[in-house]
Amino acid sequence: MNKPAFEVTLNGQKIATAQIESDFGVVTTIVTWVRRDDNSESLNVSISGRDSIAEKNIKWAAQDLKIGDKLVVSIIDETTTQTDEGVVEIFDSITVLDHKLMTYHKLKEELKEYLNEL
Repeated sequence: MNKPAFEVTLNGQKIATAQIESDFGVVTTIVTWVRRDDNSESLNVSISGRDSIAEKNIKWAAQDLKIGDKLVVSIIDETTTQTDEGVVEIFDSITVLDHKLMTYHKLKEELKEYLNEL
């Protein structure tokens, strides 16, 4: 099976063509809307992925959206197009551990009343 590429257009304009070069990885196109407690809102699309062999996170695009926008994600054959170069983020083991510890302490504080009941 050929590896697919995602060609993403917004209102008729291409914003990214994303595809992982190695044989193992992930490509995502995520549309998100959120309204927070303070009534602030955001609506956006993010095109990113992970090259599992190289252990690299890649971000091709992040774009704010508005009501009425037309977002199209086309799944195309990797051999028929040139993919865009994304921004690569490499997370070493120290960075990953720091993130896990930060998450652990946040959850520990958030759940302390529940943990005391056990």
